[in-house]
Amino acid sequence: MRCSSSPSVARDSNSSPFVLASWDKWIAGILAGGSAALYIRTCAPSLLFGDSGEFQFVPYILGIAHPTGYPLYVMLGWLWSHLLPLGNVAYRMNVFSSFWAALTVGTIFLLMRSLMTRIVGGSDLAPARMAAGIASATFAVSQTFWGQAVIAEVYTLHAFFVVLVLLLFLRWTQSPLQRARIVAFAFTFGLALAHHRTILALLPGMFVCFLLLRPVGDRGVSVALPRARVVWREGMVGITCLLAPLLLYLYLPLRAPYVPYTTISLSREQQLVLYKNTAQGLLDHITGAIFAENLRLGLDLWGTMPSWTTHLAVVVELLRGQFGLVGICLAFVGLARMVWARQWPWLSLTALSYITGVLFNLLYAIGDVEVLYIPSYLLVTIWIGFGLVTLSETVTRVSRHRVGYSVFLFGVALPVWLFVQHLPQVDRSSDVAAEAMWRPILERPIPSGAVLVSNDRDEMMPLWYYQYVEGRRQDLLGLFPRIVAEPEYRDIGGVLDQAIASGRPVFLIKPMPGLEVKVQLQPREALAPTIQVVGLAAARSPMHRMDAQLDGYVRLIGYEVMPTVVRAGDTLTLHLYWEPLQPLPHNYTSYVHVVDEQGNRIAQSDHRPGGVYYPTSLWKQGEHLLDTHTIMLPSTGHAAVYQIWAGMYLYPTIQPLGAAVRIGSVTVMD
Repeated sequence: MRCSSSPSVARDSNSSPFVLASWDKWIAGILAGGSAALYIRTCAPSLLFGDSGEFQFVPYILGIAHPTGYPLYVMLGWLWSHLLPLGNVAYRMNVFSSFWAALTVGTIFLLMRSLMTRIVGGSDLAPARMAAGIASATFAVSQTFWGQAVIAEVYTLHAFFVVLVLLLFLRWTQSPLQRARIVAFAFTFGLALAHHRTILALLPGMFVCFLLLRPVGDRGVSVALPRARVVWREGMVGITCLLAPLLLYLYLPLRAPYVPYTTISLSREQQLVLYKNTAQGLLDHITGAIFAENLRLGLDLWGTMPSWTTHLAVVVELLRGQFGLVGICLAFVGLARMVWARQWPWLSLTALSYITGVLFNLLYAIGDVEVLYIPSYLLVTIWIGFGLVTLSETVTRVSRHRVGYSVFLFGVALPVWLFVQHLPQVDRSSDVAAEAMWRPILERPIPSGAVLVSNDRDEMMPLWYYQYVEGRRQDLLGLFPRIVAEPEYRDIGGVLDQAIASGRPVFLIKPMPGLEVKVQLQPREALAPTIQVVGLAAARSPMHRMDAQLDGYVRLIGYEVMPTVVRAGDTLTLHLYWEPLQPLPHNYTSYVHVVDEQGNRIAQSDHRPGGVYYPTSLWKQGEHLLDTHTIMLPSTGHAAVYQIWAGMYLYPTIQPLGAAVRIGSVTVMD
């Protein structure tokens, strides 16, 4: 093994084109094939919840996916799901992700081989090949990427484009005015942009890298400065090739009239427009305008420093979950190698792309943001490869023997260890939860035209799959919060209001404890696990009216005590009728206290009205809600008339919301 990492040698390596040898092709193919076998073995066998459930039916029917639309994924998925005679449609789309993931792993190997030729150089190719192979295998079994490779999702295709764009960029930098390379690089970048816009995170790194590769005295590579006319001509070719794939977004308005769910008719007056087929609607969809509120822009950096440090700690923890501490240490060694060898172009390409991607993710507050870190993990994988080569060269230099290869034996242990660690977490081969939930529901004699309601969009996607792919129970209508942007559908309470107003039969698809504060529920064994909604809980007037405000936020408009005459040890039921006067800032706890003549509390009930599904922070101004408390009176009490007090407080501080309200009394008899 020969060490060829001196700065003078590595700095000029970009002038020598990387030639793909037969061994490289074979190794890339083996890595891709092995990864495919692994992903298919651990792939989900059928229907899934969430975005995966959506991506299992949208491509098959050439539908419209949630913003930003993903037209390229949809059209490729249509071909795949119709041409692949394997399992059901849901499984085919899961394997679709496995296919792109496997191609990504093989292409990573080629990308690292190309970079190592420029940075490491040397005539002994075995160390570079071994390092690239081990690093590629490490990425293949990284937790998040592997987890996305076994479900229907867009991120493995995005990862493939990230690797391919970087590989074509390297080829283009060697001959910037060669038209074939311009077209390949620009067109691929345009396709990637038509798929997922976070590909833009590569631009700063590629731009700085290209500038550093241009001649600066005697430090740069020999790329001749072209004439202005040639630059203009080839630049226009590149721009045209870059923009042409964006025409794929025209798929959305052209296909929209034929997609069955772009407009959902809840009633004649209630039309839910999921995709507005207008110029503004198209722009909002492809730019993801609905997610703009998730961007944490305009933050005071120093004022929010504790928050930033917390987020950065999460980034480090996520990275450790992918590669472990050993992988992170190898990545730092690879970075140090680039700095020591003064490989500023390639350092800027990888480091700036990493920083840009991570910074965007830190500013983008969505629930599944961890999947957006996959491109950054890919760049860390490159550093791991260089770390392995560097350690091997260092051992060889110190020992003066070819024992440097022993480093790669140590390196092989990394993907093996990650495989063992991550397999139980990502294996979806026995995941049938979505089928187990929805098959019993669809087998029940639910009335025709009924509305099925969930608090979670993810749970509703399997229903749409069964309806649009298998044609089952197309008369049913699934609703969930934020199905459209209108404020009436912002939460489960608003969805239930709209569903009841439609006049259709309404059912919850699962028990949601606490919703009794909002609606009357009637479980029926023949329709289980669904629960019928028969109306609003506070539809009738309370037995005892009153007007008692709690700190101007909510008022108690009435109550009921049943029974009013009891014996010691009996159970007391109390109904509190609340009306919010303005949005409540917190999830409050309501209470009912039974006190004796001396003011001593003898019994009480405290709970959070609405539970987790409709807590007080979701209550709307002017609506009426029914809060039911059940109190067991002590068996040792004596005959007397006891006073009943009610109110709210914030748990766990026990800070009261206004003063307690006396709501009546109960007589305890001997």
